[in-house]
Amino acid sequence: MARKGGYAKLQGPSLEFYMKTLEVVLGRSTSTTESYCSLGPSKSISREHCKITYNMDSKKFELICLGKNGVTVDRVLYTRECAPVELKSQDPILIGDVKFYFLLPSAADSQRPTESYAELCVRALTSRPDRRMSLPQIYAFITDSYPYFSLPDKLKNWRKSVRAALANYTGFIQVSDASEKTPVWSVTDDFIKVVSSGRRKELNTYVKKHKSKSSTTPASPGAQVVIEPSPLARDEDGMSVDLPGNNDMGA
Repeated sequence: MARKGGYAKLQGPSLEFYMKTLEVVLGRSTSTTESYCSLGPSKSISREHCKITYNMDSKKFELICLGKNGVTVDRVLYTRECAPVELKSQDPILIGDVKFYFLLPSAADSQRPTESYAELCVRALTSRPDRRMSLPQIYAFITDSYPYFSLPDKLKNWRKSVRAALANYTGFIQVSDASEKTPVWSVTDDFIKVVSSGRRKELNTYVKKHKSKSSTTPASPGAQVVIEPSPLARDEDGMSVDLPGNNDMGA
């Protein structure tokens, strides 16, 4: 079963909220969405009391106070006039009478999976009895199952590599019908057997032939690579991100 996950977690005696977006507003409203965390009906809490946002420049999460009664972070009171407060994992936060902790994924969660992108896609598709998933559903399975892919600095390129794996291996097939507005993917029985056997070299036989002279396969999120790819655009972790056949497939 896929684990709950997010970029960060807000955990307290009366609160458990997973941050699935890079900016979340906290306040008194009773409605809870992915970008809004309800802290209960206390009048000491404003409807938009503060927000927690990810700073792309510093690569840190920050808390910005919006409410008139302020926010206490690690026993220091911050008001609306204060600059954004950099948050660290396990920082205690007090808003009104609601106390909770800001938690980031553990070091273990930050490790790359050893599976290749093709193996991740097979794992996602076989989690469904009918082995059918749209791209957003595959992405959601991967981020829920592997916290590494929920880390903000990993967001840019891994989805491109997932699309490349689906496009470049003949074991993945599109099974969408006219009633489905987005592409739906499935996987063949023989490809599942090869992936399940762990015989990675056999994956080479499923790489599609392209018209270009050099044929490539998606790199693994881990250190091992099935086929040595041609020179490609890479992200900061060295993962291949720009492969033939991965364009115009949706995000």
